[in-house]
Amino acid sequence: MNRKLLAIITILFTVSLSTYYYLWYSDPLNSVTESPYLTPTIIKRMQIMVDDTPEELPNELRSITIARGEFPSWFRLAKGHTTETLFEFVTYQLVYDVGYSIIDPVHSKALHDTMIWAYDYDEEAYNKMQKSLEKAHQIYFTHEHWDHFAGAFNTELFDKIKHVIYVSKAQRNSDMMASMKDGFISLSQLDKVNVIDNKGLYKISPGVVLFNVPGHTPGNQGMYIKLKNGTEILLVGDIAYSMANITLEVGKPRISSHIILGEDSEAVNSQIKSLIRIKNEFPNIHIVPAHDIPNNRKLVEQGIIKKGLH
Repeated sequence: MNRKLLAIITILFTVSLSTYYYLWYSDPLNSVTESPYLTPTIIKRMQIMVDDTPEELPNELRSITIARGEFPSWFRLAKGHTTETLFEFVTYQLVYDVGYSIIDPVHSKALHDTMIWAYDYDEEAYNKMQKSLEKAHQIYFTHEHWDHFAGAFNTELFDKIKHVIYVSKAQRNSDMMASMKDGFISLSQLDKVNVIDNKGLYKISPGVVLFNVPGHTPGNQGMYIKLKNGTEILLVGDIAYSMANITLEVGKPRISSHIILGEDSEAVNSQIKSLIRIKNEFPNIHIVPAHDIPNNRKLVEQGIIKKGLH
């Protein structure tokens, strides 16, 4: 083998190895600071915001699993860590003395069948969720991806429930909405729902504060919830796909975050870094990534989240 060819092979190998290390293995948490959108000060402000009407706080947070799928570990965790590869699609119901809210109504089976790595769809659970939408006082969303959104738009019930649907201004104006127009939602539907301008913290109902965390999508928002019994819950949507991102203190790989999902990888990983700090400084707050089966199961077993919808 001549020297020129050997040099070319060496360069290609080095570039390939460096690319693999950067995209798959290296931990983005090492190169980001904590998110300004998610700090201990913001947590304390939200705790104060929900304490003004303690008698009106919600009684319980309930959930129903509608579908499952599978992501490989490298999709969730950097540094070669392994974790549960199965994930689930969950809708939440926040129950008050009178009425309830629905959070993240999951998509239909027709949409589920278009996904890669997706299977195990429970149509009975979907029908229960759809029935619960009809009597909801409010319906809102962590972010504008159709697995969290389409259950309230891609449905024959839309005209009956549009007056209780709330989207943020950032969600309404997001490019992600335009990408969902082909069979998922009609953009004209967005002119028929409530649009809230939550530039910072927004108390949408007693015991619930929305907080902006753009990154996974432009309109991504988390939800701080306090129940009447004092339980505190932080719904973080898809900031982290697994609680392991927080407990193992490892970020999302750039290959999945930036390239496949099109996230703002730096923003998302800075939010994961913030969640690590929040877990340590606020141990009584239960952090809930949307798709994490073991964490969701543990919270149900502990009675933090109740199983099934009313």
